[in-house]
Amino acid sequence: MSLLSKDELQYLQVQKQVSQPYEYKLKSIIKKKIAILRDLELPLLVRLFPTLDLTKNR
Repeated sequence: MSLLSKDELQYLQVQKQVSQPYEYKLKSIIKKKIAILRDLELPLLVRLFPTLDLTKNR
């Protein structure tokens, strides 16, 4: 399961053209998801898995 929706991923990969109001909405949603990940979820994961290296790319 991905953190971002299909539309959000396509927008970020420049595979999807969107209207200006929808672009504003997508950016707002993405920023909120990043903030939740950074401020809430990552600290919980680091505490649960202290040896987990989050800088590795698989």
